[in-house]
Amino acid sequence: MASRVPGLAGLVGGSLQVAASRHEAVTEAITAGEPTDAQTLMAEHIDMTAQQFQREN
Repeated sequence: MASRVPGLAGLVGGSLQVAASRHEAVTEAITAGEPTDAQTLMAEHIDMTAQQFQREN
């Protein structure tokens, strides 16, 4: 059975690593006291995930 989680269907190689690195960048921005940067990074990540989900379905 194929995964219903975006990026886990095997259509985009390395997507889990990309997601992890994006989450790490958000965490680093928060830790550095840069909430605007964190917000921008998270919005970009969500947009990319939504686009990926649309391609996979």
